[in-house]
Amino acid sequence: MDKQIAEIPLEAIEEEGTVPAKSSLKKWLILGGGLLLLLVSGLSAAAFFFPEVLPGPLQFFGPAQDAHGAKKNKPPQEKHGFIYNMDPFIVNLADAEQSRYLKIRINLEGNGPEQQEEYTQRLPQIKDTVLSILAKKTHQELLEAAGKEKLKEEILKNLNPKMAGFQFKAVYYTEFVIQ
Repeated sequence: MDKQIAEIPLEAIEEEGTVPAKSSLKKWLILGGGLLLLLVSGLSAAAFFFPEVLPGPLQFFGPAQDAHGAKKNKPPQEKHGFIYNMDPFIVNLADAEQSRYLKIRINLEGNGPEQQEEYTQRLPQIKDTVLSILAKKTHQELLEAAGKEKLKEEILKNLNPKMAGFQFKAVYYTEFVIQ
């Protein structure tokens, strides 16, 4: 063994000594670059998810501001009205070539936040109006999304004139089956 150590030239030992220094420098550069990338991405994520912690001029992802730094007004949020749940309707459709049935459950949204007594007083008129509208429809009219939206509009158009104290502002389908 001693012979092998003695036979290694001095230049080879010096080259081996400098190689670890270069790879060590590369490791530190890669580690530093990785930490810098992690720091920048962390700050970007913080600016995106928590813009309120940043000073005004640095809020890139926060609420919209005008040229003077004042926050622009957001459009007012739409207030939700009381939802009136109705029993399901089962109706013969107006198809002449074949008997078809529609089972539909609708909910009506009023324009007020609480239930109105007028709804329960006028429930027979409301049901009659909805049944009359449904019985005039064919399955072909109701199969497509546009037909379903048109039906909602027609229900609202016919129900609202019957109501004195409040109005319905939306119709929602919770069940819609054609057989």
